[in-house]
Amino acid sequence: MTHVTTAHELHDFFVENREKLLDQSWLTLALTPPCKYRFLGWRGSWLRIIQYPSEFAQLLILFAEQGVKSYIEIGTSTGGSFLAMDSYLRTAVPGYERSSGYDRRRTTLRDFEDYKSRFPTCSFQRRSSRRLHLGDQQFGAAFIDAQHFEESVLKDFETVKNNCRFVAFHDIVLHAPSTVNRAWQKIQP
Repeated sequence: MTHVTTAHELHDFFVENREKLLDQSWLTLALTPPCKYRFLGWRGSWLRIIQYPSEFAQLLILFAEQGVKSYIEIGTSTGGSFLAMDSYLRTAVPGYERSSGYDRRRTTLRDFEDYKSRFPTCSFQRRSSRRLHLGDQQFGAAFIDAQHFEESVLKDFETVKNNCRFVAFHDIVLHAPSTVNRAWQKIQP
């Protein structure tokens, strides 16, 4: 596997390996950092995907199999998962349309302007999810990975639940200090 340093190179990597995109073993390996220090970034780059590779691969494949053509992420941090999801869905789903990412922190998505110039339907805003109003915008899927407190997760879910076919959550099995698991217990059917 080659060394990838930018988000658009990740997209190109997915394009080059299009026939393997639904292979969970391959995708998990492709998303796994090259050493035990997983925060070094995807394949040694700055692109930090702060998710467990096997879980994130399952989510990517699920969204692809369900034909998710638009995606919103609340809590992008530095954007690794957001840009990886966008790159993957652009490659795996015919007719993929757009993505929107939001994070309250004053972080900048590395390489985002270059990525956006290539994929103008990908947008990012520094905005708290508490001030996020989607109106009549519809998305195929949402990923909630912002503040890991019950009240915040429930608010984020309320924000997206009527605007998305699928909603995924990060860290639903963690316990204190995260209380995402309590929110999940209230949300799940």
